Amino acid sequence: MLRKILKIFIYLFFINSLYAAKEGSGYNRGLKKNIISKITKNLDNNNYEKAISLLKVEIAKDKKNAELYNLMGYAYRNLNNFDLSIKNYKKALNIKPNHLGVHNYIGIAYLRIGNLYKAKVHLLKLRELCKGKCNEYKNLKKELSDNKKNE
Repeated sequence: MLRKILKIFIYLFFINSLYAAKEGSGYNRGLKKNIISKITKNLDNNNYEKAISLLKVEIAKDKKNAELYNLMGYAYRNLNNFDLSIKNYKKALNIKPNHLGVHNYIGIAYLRIGNLYKAKVHLLKLRELCKGKCNEYKNLKKELSDNKKNE
């Protein structure tokens, strides 16, 4: 009898762990898919102000979600509000220092305001994190290269 109860307990623990990993892992932990879908749809359609208003609501609920700050930084960067963009990217990196996407995007933001040094700092961080093999590294490297061509 005790073995049977123990097996049930282990089974329930395993199922619960799988569910938690599925629902709460990654950058979007705890976010409902429809909320993320609404936010990304607005970003994809260049509705940055609407995305920002949705993100503010979600950030009020979850101030420890790096991806929310990353998306907020992305929206502000596309509105050419680089101060708020960089501020949100920094918040994301305080939560998740090795977030590849944030290093890429903040590097681009620094490049847009002419801070080549800080853009290169984030390129070097990406190279350290992914040995230069990730898309984020390749993208920021290309942005820096394109910037040199336009100088």
